Amino acid sequence: MFEAAEIYDDNITFTKTNKRRDFITELTAGLNADYESRKHYLDFYGEIVQQLFIDNTDFSNNAQSGRLAYLYEISDQQSIRAEDRFSHYEEPRSFDDEFGRDNGRYDRARNTFKLTYAQEFNERLSAETFYGNEFNLFSRESLRDSLLNRAGTDLNYSFSSATMVSVGYEFIHRVFESSGGSPSSSVSTHGITTGVRRYLTKNLYLDGRAGVDLIKPDTSDLNIEPRFTISLNADVGKLSTIQFFKFEKRSSVNSFRNEVFEYWQISAGGFRQLRERLTGGANAFYGNGEYTPTGIEDNLYGFNTYMEYEISEDLSVNLSYSLSITDSNIAFREYVKNQASLKFAYAF
Repeated sequence: MFEAAEIYDDNITFTKTNKRRDFITELTAGLNADYESRKHYLDFYGEIVQQLFIDNTDFSNNAQSGRLAYLYEISDQQSIRAEDRFSHYEEPRSFDDEFGRDNGRYDRARNTFKLTYAQEFNERLSAETFYGNEFNLFSRESLRDSLLNRAGTDLNYSFSSATMVSVGYEFIHRVFESSGGSPSSSVSTHGITTGVRRYLTKNLYLDGRAGVDLIKPDTSDLNIEPRFTISLNADVGKLSTIQFFKFEKRSSVNSFRNEVFEYWQISAGGFRQLRERLTGGANAFYGNGEYTPTGIEDNLYGFNTYMEYEISEDLSVNLSYSLSITDSNIAFREYVKNQASLKFAYAF
């Protein structure tokens, strides 16, 4: 796969007072390969992205991402899945990544690994047990590199083909390295949740999940925080996928700051095949969050949309636009960012 894009960005610095705008040429080369046998499945994807800034040439950079997934079906009732994902970028890749982020431009390298054992006991009852780890490295000295380990289990029960319930437990331990005179520190989280999925029609379903997180930074007292997520979704395969809304309220500790981030967010979006060769999509996002104990409060408004036309079986063209607005009670964290791009993609 090869992609070439021309991008206009009116705020490449992610700031309010030192805004710079530029045109960016972005070249992407990617490779996808898979292997499948009766009991084994292996899938790999990797890409390299070169960004060339026209005026601010010192901002030109190279980014990488990759995924390796493996599935071993021990029997009809048992399986093991392993997945590793790596990314290295200077910019957030989604509104979720951008929400609560320190402003400005800096490198972030992230690797996540997850190993899952799945067991079906009968037609209705199944369980999954998992272990995962994650590391985050930042080029900015004020942001602290971190290492995370997690383990947990989920028990799922189907009352019918239309109604499924689950209960889960997860333990998370994150260690922050020393940085800028701050000593190393850690935080532990115990999470207990219960959930339900209800199919309203063949393709329309409602997801809900609620629970509690017990968050204990080593530098402060125990925080007992409720969590709640609900979403309405429609999935009709390759033709259309729509999330009519998703609402989430939770408190957590992110990858670079050993503080509790109490937030709520709502989003909606999806894509739809409009014509035989024409596809369109859009996403909208709003989030409000506050860090404790520093009291930093951010609001993020986000919207993006795209249209893609298949010129031939191997060649497509994509036109996209994105807007993000961050408001904060700390003035220097605020910014507005518009980005538009025209991209050609060739698959071989």
